[in-house]
Amino acid sequence: MRSLNKFLQLNKEGINTFETDAQGCIYIPEEITVENIFSDIVRYITAKAISDKAKIRVVRLVNGDDSKEKRKISDSFGFNTINVRIKGIRGILNQIKACVKTTLLFFGCKTGEALLQYRIGKIPIGQYIYDKIIREQERNTIDTISILQDFKNIYEGIYLYYNLKNIYRDQAPKFIIMNEMAYFLNIYRVLGQQKGAKVIRASVLLRQEDSNDMYGFIHESYRYMATGKLNVANQMDYNTYVLEYFKRYLQGESELSWIKSIVADQKKTEFNEAINSMQLDAHKKTVFIMAHSLSDAPHSSSKMLFRDYYTALRETIKIASRIDNVNWVLKVHPSYKSYLGTNGRELIDCYGKKNIVLFDERYSNEIVFKLADAIITVQGTIGIEASSLGIPVVVTGKAWYTGFGFTINAFSMERYEKILSGLYKVKRLSNEKRDIARKVFCAYLLGYSESKIDKDKLGKTIFDIISDKSIKNKNETTLQKLCEYMESKSIENSYIYQRSLDFVKKNN
Repeated sequence: MRSLNKFLQLNKEGINTFETDAQGCIYIPEEITVENIFSDIVRYITAKAISDKAKIRVVRLVNGDDSKEKRKISDSFGFNTINVRIKGIRGILNQIKACVKTTLLFFGCKTGEALLQYRIGKIPIGQYIYDKIIREQERNTIDTISILQDFKNIYEGIYLYYNLKNIYRDQAPKFIIMNEMAYFLNIYRVLGQQKGAKVIRASVLLRQEDSNDMYGFIHESYRYMATGKLNVANQMDYNTYVLEYFKRYLQGESELSWIKSIVADQKKTEFNEAINSMQLDAHKKTVFIMAHSLSDAPHSSSKMLFRDYYTALRETIKIASRIDNVNWVLKVHPSYKSYLGTNGRELIDCYGKKNIVLFDERYSNEIVFKLADAIITVQGTIGIEASSLGIPVVVTGKAWYTGFGFTINAFSMERYEKILSGLYKVKRLSNEKRDIARKVFCAYLLGYSESKIDKDKLGKTIFDIISDKSIKNKNETTLQKLCEYMESKSIENSYIYQRSLDFVKKNN
């Protein structure tokens, strides 16, 4: 505890009360105040670096109940904390406006489709609310809106909107430091960007997000990441680069952070064993229906044929059940359990037929790449991966990699059904289209590698030290782990701090 008290004391003089500053300020939205120590360290050091260099204050925005641990951390850094649930006359007026707006919404919006069209001004707040509802409740889709079930989520989204408008009006945002780009966090981002704020993503990636697309921010962000490196990819051996990626991918050593844990638990199996276990007809084409994590922010792109991932999967199974001239294989997303999702079996039982089989989730994607004659996705990363291997991909959403000419885009039901009915004669991508896909994928991987946080530079044991699992096993707190890290590193000389200074230079 001595080191803990010393850390707090050294930083105590930096704690100030919130005052209006004509230069604007740095906001750290914390819509979810659970312990996420890795994100805390990255965001807080990033904010401190920018604050020290630009001489502007940092304000942590909390919606509702705060975490005492996080409050101690932010205080020790000299950050202010504001609860976005404004008190006083303005807070009461915002409550009234939000209550009236929510009540009126229920008269005009009876369905999930209607909620998705709901806007305040030009902001599609209905999409953010929709994703919040299906993420927090045990629902993968919204057919009808229930005043008893959904009033609270809708009211809170609208109430947050009005409160943030007041806060940003009083103290204009200069930078917004975010760890996620979905759900209600989009309200912080979009309102901030309308005020001219720069958005910094500080989590696994550390980068300034230049896209201000208020609908499909995540996919537009990745499109920026890829297009910014296309010229570089074009001047290198992108074919070899991508094939080396797949080699590492199948060994669980991918650059993409979510791959390692997935591959580690997958069963290595022989090609013929997979065919026999699924009882596929060797004389037919095999089409994989790749399901998403159904409640994982489906509205992360600006255009979708279906209202959400669940509806896309359900309707695809319905169509596939009427087509017997190909092998249909449903593969669920490996992280579906984390998002209250379905393993696909009930959907097949309810809407499908025996011509659709469920892929053994213990098998690796190596089997998918070997078996698939075509792949169907809304907007998943599997689309660019499969295209890079010459496998035709049907997409029903505007993914970051659509628009380059190598995907089969379906944005009407008539076209979608026609495409699926004709997959029995689908052919591999031409070498020209496959190479375009590889070039785009190479550019994306280059952008991702440039933006990601280098764990070796961050600290040899930092990932073990600050992991949530480590904290729980040792019964230690976020603050203690942060102090342990700070004592071993000089903040000003740290890897995150030095990288974050570039954001100030870029915007001067």
